[in-house]
Amino acid sequence: MKLLVVTQIVDTSDPALGFFHEWLVEFAHNCSEVIVICLKRGECNLPKNVRVFSLGKEKKQFSKATYGLRFLRLILKYRNEYDSVFVHMNPEYLVIGGLFWRFFGKKSSLWYLHKHVDLKLKIAVLLTDTVITASKESFRYSTKKLVILSHGISVDAGGIHKRAAKAITVITTGRVSSSKRVIEMLSAIERLQQKIHDVQFVIVGAPVTDEDKIYMGKVASFIEESGPLKGRVTVLGSVPHSQIGELVACSDVFLNLSETGSMDKAVLEALFLGVPAVTSNVAFARLLSGSSLFLERIDPETVSSAIQKALVADISGISAKVRADHSLKSLIPRIVATLKQHERRTSGRQQTL
Repeated sequence: MKLLVVTQIVDTSDPALGFFHEWLVEFAHNCSEVIVICLKRGECNLPKNVRVFSLGKEKKQFSKATYGLRFLRLILKYRNEYDSVFVHMNPEYLVIGGLFWRFFGKKSSLWYLHKHVDLKLKIAVLLTDTVITASKESFRYSTKKLVILSHGISVDAGGIHKRAAKAITVITTGRVSSSKRVIEMLSAIERLQQKIHDVQFVIVGAPVTDEDKIYMGKVASFIEESGPLKGRVTVLGSVPHSQIGELVACSDVFLNLSETGSMDKAVLEALFLGVPAVTSNVAFARLLSGSSLFLERIDPETVSSAIQKALVADISGISAKVRADHSLKSLIPRIVATLKQHERRTSGRQQTL
């Protein structure tokens, strides 16, 4: 397969999307050629059969209209050098290019994991041939085009291990926003500190929107005004994805109180590494059923007690399941097989006609 991949950023140092560089490496292993169109290009080291074209956002001197025109020029210029299209998380590219791909007989797919549904997404679904997502909770728009596969987890921790320090380390990663309930986490750590007396809480991530920045100010104020948390909380801010694995693997418990309702990749990364993940996200109710890791309530006492139980929990079975179901090395071949299967169905219909 000769594949066109459309994504937002190709940059190993990007804290949010740095992981996608490894997706491209795996696509290169499963396709004869890969052309990548991204909005912004940074640090990358990809196989020889991968070509990356940036729309130029890293230069910070172009308008959205310019990006759109450049995108159209690229998909038309190289139309004879790819068979199928994989759009990662950005339905607007299907809105712009979907009709052209249909006209030139290119089969397109959209990877989308988010509860948000808007007109842009509905148009993209109309124009694409396949929608691929990780779980039924990750896509909230009904369509017969939907294919549920899995997440693609690939985290490097230099070997799975646990820290030997005496202090209990709890970690959370991801965007700092009200939907992540960071202040509720801090309240639980306060309560845990009263029980254990030697707890460290590490926050990895940063605010993105203006609303997030306001919330980050509230988080900082909560930490400053809390006696039990003095010297117990480390806010690392944004960290390259390549460093996340080691930070998580060196921690005792991963904490996630997200209310997104979608299967959060950060939780899966922790479980992938063998680190107990305490979460209130309903998307994990089935995976964590029967364990003390899933929370139905998020008051400080309930969360702190769950963290204590997680310290001695055996999650080997859960970790093995996550590794089997959600590894990147198993996901990418399944995506490619899905695209090829769709091509075969289309080819068969054409021959019948």
